[in-house]
Amino acid sequence: MRPTKVLFISQVFPPDVTAGAFRVSETAAWLSRLGFAVTVLAGRPHREQAQGEGQTTLPERVRVIRAPVLPIADRGGVWYLLQFLSFMLTAFVWGVLRTPWRVDHVIASSPPLFVGVPAWLLARLKRASFVLDVRDLWPDSAVATGQLPVKRVSVPIGHWLERFLYRRAQLVVCVSKPMQAEIQRRVDGKRRVEVIYNGVDTIALPSSQTSGLPEENPQLSSIVYAGNLGRSQGLEVLIEAGEAFPEVEFKLIGGGVRRQALEALAREIPNVQFTGPCSKQKAMQLMSEGSALFLHLRDADVFATTIPSKVFDYLALNLPILFGLRGEGAQILGTLPGNIGFAPDDVRSLVQAIAELEENYLRYSKAARENSSRLQEFTRENMTRRLASLLEGLASRSASYPDTTRSTRQS
Repeated sequence: MRPTKVLFISQVFPPDVTAGAFRVSETAAWLSRLGFAVTVLAGRPHREQAQGEGQTTLPERVRVIRAPVLPIADRGGVWYLLQFLSFMLTAFVWGVLRTPWRVDHVIASSPPLFVGVPAWLLARLKRASFVLDVRDLWPDSAVATGQLPVKRVSVPIGHWLERFLYRRAQLVVCVSKPMQAEIQRRVDGKRRVEVIYNGVDTIALPSSQTSGLPEENPQLSSIVYAGNLGRSQGLEVLIEAGEAFPEVEFKLIGGGVRRQALEALAREIPNVQFTGPCSKQKAMQLMSEGSALFLHLRDADVFATTIPSKVFDYLALNLPILFGLRGEGAQILGTLPGNIGFAPDDVRSLVQAIAELEENYLRYSKAARENSSRLQEFTRENMTRRLASLLEGLASRSASYPDTTRSTRQS
């Protein structure tokens, strides 16, 4: 019996350094280890990439096919849509010409939501099931960050496309329970929606991972953020708070469309420093050397439906976490006594949280040793095993969905 064949379609993929690229590459690698034959159709590298030591490596035993994508900087507006549309077109053409003809499942990783269009078409052509992997609700997330042009036209079209794809997918997977409930509401419960959380890939953890054991008299000396320096992260609050704590070093690791603006904001604040994008393993190593970690999403309803992938990476390091989140991510972090929450977008609330952490750092650093205890249910391996089980169950349900049928041919 031939192995189950999976075709992933994702606009981003390593060496692009993004949460979406990591989710797809790590999931593809684990599916391969579980015996699936995996092909990834991705855009040519066009996002921030690792620099210097610790370049991101591609997963073994996974075939990667690259389609062209307009190399346009993420400037928002029309350019934002043009880049997505370019990959939508080239992914379909490359998918027809270069990917295996016989596959069992086509999985589209969104956002951008446009990637679902070639995935749906290819699934129909290849008589495969169509699975939509949703990491952020789109176009809502784009509206919240001000990236969509001509909103009176683009937003209704975006919502139409969203409903169109949700209703044609045999399976929709997403990253949180609130997102699951919202998607089911939008499709009137007419499609199956399952939660596949982001998770930490234990293989990516640094060899010198912190145990959370405090020094004899530990002090709060540095607060570290690692990830995208983008619009949704609202990192201005961290820089503004940094001015109130000149004795603490604030480190921002990564790149993104807001990096130059953030550097300009921090120009007169010497204790705020920036490090360029690096591989995930290198970033985990740098984070493990800090005193505390920082996580924030802007105060918008759409961001309350998601859980940043950094939640799980941060928990693995057993360091106190300052978090400005709403929703399930805040619930996960808030159940652990080593972490401190603050109100999103509220500099005063963040300053109070940092002051509390600084004054009681010994207590919080000891309590943070419990952070990694939550990770057993949130490992990339376990999440991929759940996805594999869902994929295997699609064959028996394919008759219920007339839009796409799964091939039952075997070699």
